[in-house]
Parts: sequence; structure tokens; C-alpha cells
Amino acid sequence: PVFMCNAFAGFMGAFFKKLGKIYPMDGGRKWKDGNPLLGNHKTWSGFIGGLIAGTITGIILWHYNNLNSFFLCSYPWYIGILMGVGDHFADLIGSFIKRRMGKKSGASLPLYDQGSWMVTGALIALPFCKPIVWIYYIVPIVLTPLIHVITGFIALWTSCLLYTSPSPR
Repeated sequence: PVFMCNAFAGFMGAFFKKLGKIYPMDGGRKWKDGNPLLGNHKTWSGFIGGLIAGTITGIILWHYNNLNSFFLCSYPWYIGILMGVGDHFADLIGSFIKRRMGKKSGASLPLYDQGSWMVTGALIALPFCKPIVWIYYIVPIVLTPLIHVITGFIALWTSCLLYTSPSPR
């Protein structure tokens, strides 16, 4: 769920930006240092779209697990919501820190950008998994940097499709 939440937040933000409907979460407000509070890349459409995607993914996995006992642990149907909140919480903190460092919206903060969202989402969900199976936390933490790079290329490709209009003939 946390991966889908993170991916769809960017996708939904880009989609609504193409439609000309940009609603920054910080409302365009600035911090004491004169820089934006969060920046224009943190939008309500991305936040809500990410939560919806994470929730739907969590429900699908929960349902599949109940039918097949696929996972070694059980968790509630709302785990996707919790993981999505964790994902967005880490992402917003990262944006706030980057703006304080003077970095522009969309600029990278190495290591933080590649996994803090996943770790935070997993930590928020951890108390709800019974029993706790550590392999579900260790493997994603190890694989997240690779997955992040791959999904980043997919997001870039999708954004290029959304922002690029076909050339006139």
C-alpha cells in the first residue's frame, strides 16, 4: 500500500496540474525564512489520491490474504490508510526540511527521499500486524532504493506523457 500511495500522489498531482487545478497544501504560505512552507509540489489532489490508492491496495491485499492466507501475518483492512498517512507524513516533513535548506520543490534530498516514506508508513502499520513478521519490513527497506529508482522513471515517463502535447501535423 505504501508504494502505491507514494506513486499515485505524484501521478494525481501531475494529472490535476495538467487540468490547471493546483491546490497546494500550504496554500502558498511562506515560513519565517521567506521560503515556501512546503512548496507547490505538495497538493491536496496528490495527498487524497495517494491515500485512496494506498487504501484500495490495502483492501485488495487484505481480501486476498483472507481468502488464501498468503501472508504470514494478519492485519486490518484499513492498513492502507495508516501506511498512506505515514507515507505522506514523512513526505511533508521532508519537503519542510528541504524548503528550510533552500532547496526548490522537486529537488532531491539523498537517502531521505529514497526511503523515509516507506519506513514511516511501515512503522505506523507495524502495531496492527499480528504476529509481527520482520521479513516484511526488512526486505522492503533493502529493496526500496531500487524500486524507488524504477518507479521514479515510470513517474517521469507518465509525467512526460501528461505534459507533452502531440506535435501539430
